[in-house]
Amino acid sequence: MTENAQLKKRVETLTYTSEQNALDGASLNGVETSELVHNLERRLDLVQEAGKLGIWEWQADEDELWFSDAALDILGVTSPVRHIGISFYKDLPIEDDRESAEAHFQAALNSVTAEYKDEFRVRHANGSIHWVESVGSIVRDKGGKPLRINGVILDITERRLVEEAYRSTEERLMLAQKAGGFGSWEWSAQTQRIFLSETLWKICGEKARSNWVRPETLDKYIYEDDSDQVKAHLFAAFKSRTEEFKNEFRIRQRTGRVRWVEAAGAIIRDSEGEALRSYGTVIDVTEQKLISERVRDSEAELRLITNVIPALISYVDRDERYRFVNDQYSKLFGIDKPAIVGRKLSSVLSPRSYKQLQPLIERAFAGESFSIDSWVTYKGIGERYVHVSYVPDFGPDRKVRGFYSFVSDLTDLRRSEDALKFSRERMRVLTESFTDYAIYSTDTEGLIDTWNPGAEKIFGYREREILGKSEDILFTPDDIAKDIPKHEMAKARTDGRASDERWHVRKDGSSFFASGVLVPLYQNDSLIGYAKIASDLTERIQYEADLHQARTDLEARVASRTQALAETNAVLVKQMEERARIEEQRLNLLRRLFTIQEDERGRIARDLHDQLGQSLTALRLKIASIAALCDEGSDIAERIERLAELAEVVDSEVSFLAWELRPSVLDETGFVATMANYAKEWSRYSGIDAEFNAIGVADLSLNKDVETNLYRITQEALNNTAKYAKASMVEIILEKLGHELLLIIEDNGQGFDVQSKLPRREKGGFGLVGMRERASMIGGTFEIESAPKKGTTVFIRVPLVS
Repeated sequence: MTENAQLKKRVETLTYTSEQNALDGASLNGVETSELVHNLERRLDLVQEAGKLGIWEWQADEDELWFSDAALDILGVTSPVRHIGISFYKDLPIEDDRESAEAHFQAALNSVTAEYKDEFRVRHANGSIHWVESVGSIVRDKGGKPLRINGVILDITERRLVEEAYRSTEERLMLAQKAGGFGSWEWSAQTQRIFLSETLWKICGEKARSNWVRPETLDKYIYEDDSDQVKAHLFAAFKSRTEEFKNEFRIRQRTGRVRWVEAAGAIIRDSEGEALRSYGTVIDVTEQKLISERVRDSEAELRLITNVIPALISYVDRDERYRFVNDQYSKLFGIDKPAIVGRKLSSVLSPRSYKQLQPLIERAFAGESFSIDSWVTYKGIGERYVHVSYVPDFGPDRKVRGFYSFVSDLTDLRRSEDALKFSRERMRVLTESFTDYAIYSTDTEGLIDTWNPGAEKIFGYREREILGKSEDILFTPDDIAKDIPKHEMAKARTDGRASDERWHVRKDGSSFFASGVLVPLYQNDSLIGYAKIASDLTERIQYEADLHQARTDLEARVASRTQALAETNAVLVKQMEERARIEEQRLNLLRRLFTIQEDERGRIARDLHDQLGQSLTALRLKIASIAALCDEGSDIAERIERLAELAEVVDSEVSFLAWELRPSVLDETGFVATMANYAKEWSRYSGIDAEFNAIGVADLSLNKDVETNLYRITQEALNNTAKYAKASMVEIILEKLGHELLLIIEDNGQGFDVQSKLPRREKGGFGLVGMRERASMIGGTFEIESAPKKGTTVFIRVPLVS
């Protein structure tokens, strides 16, 4: 059946329906029917041609599907189709769209809606893919069952391509804004609304909005100090005939953060110059602003630095004209800087000095960098001994376009050399007077490079014998095997100092016990060597050995007396009295010995403070005054700086030794304050954290002997901690418990096994023995608790006497 025949059949059907419903019962004759069909065909062709669409119809009861020729063209069907049903329609979409299209169509049939609409792709005979839109009107019976669908087919390929291109353009714009850190905006004069892109809302510190907003709602984001100028700038741009504008201002984000932005826009106007629409971008330029400010600050700092440097700094171009001079240059010649810039060298320098410098200028223009020391005659100030450095300035073409000149006046250096020689002689005389302390220094490898007379006296080596040799020869073979010298250097570098008490070896092979401190020496943050101060502790060790022997002898005598006491009660009483007397003698001996030690320590401390301390202070002041006369960076200045560092180290160590021997605050500020101060100073000296707590002892008054012995016990315990415990924390507690005074010293060090034999440190230094004897001398008890890797705790309990 042809398309016209099908159309005629539908017209006849419609006519028959009309006849059944007509009031007059009249019917159409053949002529009228043919004319009606012809008119319908002509109108449908015009509609399809004008609308670029095709018509289709589906009769549900007969499952008959009909397409107009225009619809078949849109669907890409070239072969004639006969007696097709709805299955043909369902197979039209390409495979990827077929399932969704069928589901969409079936959903429309199963619902009660009167409309059907879908978009899907079809493949033409030539293989091209086209997008089509199918729209239909569903006619249903009273029960809602579909009777037929009348619809149209439209080719929407071009529309879909445009939509896709638009989406792609929108995505590219969005990506460009995100990547470039800028946002876009658009304003309409007709609606008086403005649209902001997602990135622009982000710059404002807000979440993106998709709607157009009134411009005045954005006023809250403009920084208050910039609001007036921003509005004035926009008003002037829109009222003028300009088509573009640009402005920089600050915005305040919702969080309060202030940012700098640059806004640029274009204005579209009508024929009369009135603004119709405007669009543009906003860029966050905060970082650029900060960089510009940093550049300006750097330039100002550079000018400030060059102006305060005590040297003549200038830049001369290829024509021998000044392009830059610092303040020192202007002051030397008595000419303002603006008056110098632009002038030729020959017009500023004297003829003689210009002639002297001419060969150097030629070398600089030849591309050579160099420095020389020479006498140069200047206008008004005469002949000066200067250090001149010329550095050529190469352009992008690697040709010299000028040179930098740095001139330092070294005339005063000549005068300071004599003063330095005198100072070095005084330093030599002063160090030679330190005969009780060995002071020497080494390089970074441990080779001795200075040696004072005290070191010669203690170790037995003359200066010419020891210089250049390794300090290892001063250590015992056991310490050398354990690499103790290297360990001391490592500790000094890490902690700033390394203290030790150990046996050393003299030139004659004899051993002596010494206390020493090793400190690193730095110059311009670079390690240049080490300095060590050592003192002979042989006498102190002998005192402790004598004390130990006295105690041993005393115990032997007590043991012999004990056996005799068992014979009779009378002898027992006498023996007990003798023992008490002997014990009292022992305590008196201890008191006398400790008193002698305290007096000797006080004397040594006073001598160190009054004599050696004052000499060291005078030495440091003299070195500082000499250093002020020398130019920075010179060889002499470096030597003086090293002398100053060595003097400072000696002064610091001597002060601490004097303070540790007998701190004056024990008599001045009271026992508790002295203990707290010692813990603080010991912590600073040793590098180990120390915490002192006093509980219930604020108003406590103690016997002088009790204070002194508790102080010395604390001192000995802390020294043991510093030397052996490898601890990072020490806690000292002084507490009144009833009628007892409790002193606790606890560290978190490596500890030791108390039940095993005494540790090596007690065998060498009698430290624990001395603490126990001091506790017993004041009627107290001494206890120690420790375990490997569990730290060590010392308990001293002293009865309080009313």
